[in-house]
Amino acid sequence: MDKQIVQLKDVALMWPNLTEKSEMSDKYQVDLVNLSKQQVGLLEAAGLTVRDAKKEKKNEDKGMWITAKSKFPARLYDGRDGAPKGTAFPPEERIGNGTIAHVQVTAYDWGPKNGKSGRSAGLDAVKVVKLTDAPGGGDPFDNDNPSGDPF
Repeated sequence: MDKQIVQLKDVALMWPNLTEKSEMSDKYQVDLVNLSKQQVGLLEAAGLTVRDAKKEKKNEDKGMWITAKSKFPARLYDGRDGAPKGTAFPPEERIGNGTIAHVQVTAYDWGPKNGKSGRSAGLDAVKVVKLTDAPGGGDPFDNDNPSGDPF
């Protein structure tokens, strides 16, 4: 199957490693989670396998999901509050779990490698539309913080 570009709007991100490589895979990667039926249809039409966390009985908060990876950093754009098209996402801001973004992936075939082959989602571009800071953001000692003072 040829390479196919898939664009998904308003996707929830989990474990985004967009500005530095994941220690696990040594690649830039992000899990695209809680995908809608329409998004699943687009990905499956491109030949990608979408995982179902409920059937796997682990990480059930992911719903239907895939992991998109790349050896190179994805183009990262800021789409919040009417930022002009093409505005780069500020590198000093952290992108956390639950961030909503538009994502472009390329479905491509790989292998054979170590006797295996398959089809994967390459991470091309991410446009953040609603930012959620990384887990643990905020002052844990602030009484106004819902998590309260741990001491």
